[in-house]
Amino acid sequence: MESTNWTIEFAWVKATVGIYGEEVADHLAKGAASSTELAVTFDRSPKCTLYSEIYEEAMQKWQQEWERSTKAAVTKQFLPNIRNWNKLNINIKPNLTAMVTGHGKTRTYLQRFKLAESAMYPCNKEDQILDHILNSCALYHTQRNTLKRNDTATGHQVKGS
Repeated sequence: MESTNWTIEFAWVKATVGIYGEEVADHLAKGAASSTELAVTFDRSPKCTLYSEIYEEAMQKWQQEWERSTKAAVTKQFLPNIRNWNKLNINIKPNLTAMVTGHGKTRTYLQRFKLAESAMYPCNKEDQILDHILNSCALYHTQRNTLKRNDTATGHQVKGS
């Protein structure tokens, strides 16, 4: 590419008379300003407002679908409100996913697929279901109380407390 020496000058022009492109722009601007047939454009919402409105509508529809669905009964116990999913700050791991979807390797689940002979939990009080493990099993009393104390201190509510 050849090197060229350019000189750029800025100059004030009192009027656009005699400058073809400027005259066309002025004519179009005056026509638009005086027209009664053009749509008003200053009443448009900013993109962030539109995004917020669309987001709210989508969240409401998603929540309605979530509540109407006959699927995911276990997951709904843990996450009944779609909006709160976005607020959760948890590290998703396979065991957590298995637990909140009801597909964990509990004895009840394994027995259902004939992979375990008994659904009884090692505490010998109830079948090994998530509700028992999380809310009442004596084997996890200490851990449950620790979680309850921590959630009380942060103001969160724990299921079963």
